[in-house]
Amino acid sequence: MLCAYLRMPYTLPGDPPADNADEPTRTRHDHRVQEREVRLTAQHILTTHLHPGPNPDHPVKTYWPDTDLNLTGATLIDLDLDHCQPHHARFDRATFTVDAYCGGAITQHPVETSNWPTGWRATDDHQPVDGREGTWHRLVEIEVALVDSP
Repeated sequence: MLCAYLRMPYTLPGDPPADNADEPTRTRHDHRVQEREVRLTAQHILTTHLHPGPNPDHPVKTYWPDTDLNLTGATLIDLDLDHCQPHHARFDRATFTVDAYCGGAITQHPVETSNWPTGWRATDDHQPVDGREGTWHRLVEIEVALVDSP
């Protein structure tokens, strides 16, 4: 359900409206800011439950083993999957905003990232970089190791 929520269309709030902006513009911005907070909370719940703790042989009770992440087309904000262990992960057509980090992530199946553009890079001015079926607003570091299924 959390992944489904993150896959729902979402527009980032952008800069706050001018002081003289009309009420509908201010309300729209406020709603986008509030939804961003809910999305960050959904991501936090996922990453918390995908992290087995300091000893993967004895995972913490909050760890959800065998969890598949289907974040196809999701808008992900400042996502940090560092040392998370999803069973399978799919990020086709995902939009990554701010920073995203997946260093040390371990999966039992290949991570589906067929949409990563060849030769993409971070830009100093943080302008979006468009590529095959996705948009990257900052550099995304992917270092995922595969492990055999138990």
